Order: sequence, then structure tokens, then C-alpha cells
Amino acid sequence: MGLVERILKGLQGPTMLSFEDLHWTDEVSLEVIAELARQSRDRQLLLTGDYRTEEVAPSSVLRGWRARLITQRVAEEIQLEPLTERETALMNDPHSRHWTPAPREVASAVFERTDGIPLHVEELSGH
Repeated sequence: MGLVERILKGLQGPTMLSFEDLHWTDEVSLEVIAELARQSRDRQLLLTGDYRTEEVAPSSVLRGWRARLITQRVAEEIQLEPLTERETALMNDPHSRHWTPAPREVASAVFERTDGIPLHVEELSGH
């Protein structure tokens, strides 16, 4: 039994598998993810993956892999935009469970330094 079959056999119900930083992933791992996607069409399985476009070299295997999955209608792509200054303010609030914005000066400074990139906002604000 192959790796993909073992993974699928081990699923006990609706499942989400998330693969982060695909721009650093090797070709074998990408093919395992692709095969999971192909074999899971009739299952309650959601696969997600993310990558940073600026980190993908023109010769990267990720480019061809991504194009194949989209062409085969095995995957859909969503391109996320950076946060707005208002969204940065909400994310930067230390009491964000209430969704109140951080003070304007703080939010502006964080936004200016991070360009609205959520990871950078998170790192700068210490969350």
C-alpha cells in the first residue's frame, strides 16, 4: 500500500490537510499532495496549500505542478492581497478578540514597516 492510500485509509471523517510554504517543497512531496487531491474527489477532504509567489523561481517545479493541478481541475487558486491599513490595525490590537483597532499611530507604523503582509504584522506585533 502506497503513502497516499495509507493517508486516505487513516481518515476518520471530514478532514482538512493544510500544506504551508509549498515554495520550499520538494518534487516528491508535491506529487504526494497532487495524488491526494486526485484520489479524494469523492471524500470529505479539503486540501489547502500556500506559497509565496516572490519565492518561486521561474524554473521551480512548483510552477508546472500548480499549472497541471489547475488545468486538470483538481485545484483552484486564490490569490490574497496584502492587508489594508485598517485590517493591519485590527490584527495588531493586543485584545483582538474584540476586533477593536489598535491606535492609529501604532497601526500606521506597523503597516508602513510590513506592507500589510500578515506574517510580518504578526512577527512585528509579537502575536
